[in-house]
Amino acid sequence: MDALRVRSLSGEGDEETSGSFVDLFRGCAPYIRAHLGAIMVIHMGGEVVEDPNFTSIMDDLGLLRLLGARLVIVTGARPQMSTLLQQAGIKEEFRDDLRVTSKEALKVIKAAAGFVRIEVESALSRGARGGAAGDFHVAGGNFFSAQPVGVRDGVDYGCTGEVRKVEADRIRAQLNEGGVVHLTCIGYSGSGEVFNVNSVDLAAKCAASVGASKLIYIADGYLEDATTGEIINSMRLSEARSLLSRYEKKKSNNGEAVAAGSGAGAMAAVDVEKDSPPAEVEMAGGVAADKEAAVGGGSAGDVHGVEQRLMRLTEKAVMALTQGVSRAHVVPPTSGALLQELYTRDGAGLLISRDMILVPRTPEQLEADINEFFVITRDETVLGVAFFKRYGQDHAEVGCLAIHRDYRKRGWGEAMLSYLERVALASSVKHLFVLSTVTMQWFVERGFRESQVSDLPPERRESYNWERMSKIYHKTLGGGVRAVDAEELLWDVRGMI
Repeated sequence: MDALRVRSLSGEGDEETSGSFVDLFRGCAPYIRAHLGAIMVIHMGGEVVEDPNFTSIMDDLGLLRLLGARLVIVTGARPQMSTLLQQAGIKEEFRDDLRVTSKEALKVIKAAAGFVRIEVESALSRGARGGAAGDFHVAGGNFFSAQPVGVRDGVDYGCTGEVRKVEADRIRAQLNEGGVVHLTCIGYSGSGEVFNVNSVDLAAKCAASVGASKLIYIADGYLEDATTGEIINSMRLSEARSLLSRYEKKKSNNGEAVAAGSGAGAMAAVDVEKDSPPAEVEMAGGVAADKEAAVGGGSAGDVHGVEQRLMRLTEKAVMALTQGVSRAHVVPPTSGALLQELYTRDGAGLLISRDMILVPRTPEQLEADINEFFVITRDETVLGVAFFKRYGQDHAEVGCLAIHRDYRKRGWGEAMLSYLERVALASSVKHLFVLSTVTMQWFVERGFRESQVSDLPPERRESYNWERMSKIYHKTLGGGVRAVDAEELLWDVRGMI
């Protein structure tokens, strides 16, 4: 004891190392909170199982579950199918990237899917490094029903199937019990028939059915802006649709898959080489130039294969986002890429997100309606905005209600709505209505009830956008200002405005 002494460690240590770690961890904290309890549907093709980084990717999935995300994993087995079919001497046949499955081939395909299932579930059972294995179980089973694709354009697809129904309630029940759900490409009909289902399509439909916040495809390749050479790491839903439209148009014109373009300029899809800078791809009129473009000494034709796959993933991502999924990602199969994509600002792959601007308005429209907009400000910072437009003597529409992201869930939305209700009462307006495609529940929880297009004032009914098909919600201000006072008390927004 005589040899012991007390020293202060203040100011000592590797400040650069500790500082970078602390900064990184603090930077991840908001994302950890945001993803806590979120349902994520993650698709892995059979190529990922054969990838050298497979073990690390599965460890990342275990860590993702440990951080509180609820996972549904969907796996394909195309390369394993191809290998076993070749060994069995069975010829493969594809039409529009969809496999034609004979009864003879189905026996081999079931074996390939079973192999992938065992590999994935055994890796998941090990869990993330650090002892996550005992924290969850892997649930595999009949969580969706399938039906035959049938005959299309004169082609009988045999035992190839498509998703008929996803058992969303059963999947959510497993997730609520702390499990990880695993779906393979093998589906069953109500009569017991077995079908080979496209796993990419299954993942998108599963994400939409269970109300997932994210659909994630783990796949090679990226999109590059042919004008600037920069890698595209994010797109809005409208941009993704434009990309697909141009791709299909050029594919139709040229008779083959070619590089497509979007508002950001022409893009090319190329392979990602592990732990090396991206390969450069020259573009000529939106088409890959005649040179070796694929990574690893491949030919330009290899680029088209990756490009076709990325366009298919983008197409399914657009479908899922249209049906309510918040965000879709395409993440490369490299160690740590999934965690970097989800828990850092810059990410590691391609993010496709729903459009924040639901109804575009031109500057001329905004200028014409400027007197109908209300803005909440604090210290010259705009916290929220909404518009209030009268129709006739006693009806008014509330729209464009938006709150700054840093001030959401603090009552500012309720404060704005409460203020507009007071404006309505002061103007002798007794009926408020809103049109919405994504925020319906928020208004229902604040006293609005669903109504019909026929309930709209005649002038607003004439301008209703039947293509957008917004839902209509109505609220009667029958209780006067006193009722608004009561709402403010329940919403806890007194004194905010």
